[in-house]
Amino acid sequence: MNLDMRQLKKILNLMNDNDLAEVSVKNGEDEISLRKHEAVVASQPVERHIVQSVDVPLKADAPSEKTSASKEEETGNPIVSPMVGTFYRSPTPDASSFVNVGDSIEVGQTLCILEAMKLMNEFKSEVSGRISKILVKNGEAVEFGQPLFLVED
Repeated sequence: MNLDMRQLKKILNLMNDNDLAEVSVKNGEDEISLRKHEAVVASQPVERHIVQSVDVPLKADAPSEKTSASKEEETGNPIVSPMVGTFYRSPTPDASSFVNVGDSIEVGQTLCILEAMKLMNEFKSEVSGRISKILVKNGEAVEFGQPLFLVED
C-alpha cells in the first residue's frame, strides 16, 4: 500500500480522536492495520478493546448530537457499552430478553449481548438496581461509552 505521511497522520488522528485501539484500512487488495499497545488494567476484561475498520479515503464522521430535552427525561445511572458492536437484548432472536424495564438486576447478571467482529460477548452488570430505561434498540450499532441502560438504586 502506498501511504504518504499525510494519509498516515490522518489515520493516527482518527484513532486518537475516536479513542480507537486498532484500525484496519483496505484499498483494493492492499491493507494496513495499526494497533495501540497500552497497559491492560487487571480489572478490565480483554473484550473492552475497540476494533473498528475504515475504508480509504478517510473521513471523520460528525459526532452525534442528543437533544437536551431527551437527556432531561432520563433518570437513573447509566450503564455504558464497554465496546463498539451490535446490541442484542436476547441470546437468540426467538428467546426472551435478558432484562426488561422494571427488572431488578444484580452484579454479574447478563444484561445483553454485544457482537463485535462476529464474536458474541455477554455484557454483565457491574451494579445492582432496577432497570428504569433501555436506551438502544435490539440490533442497533453501539459505540464505546454509549449509554445502554439506566438503572435506579
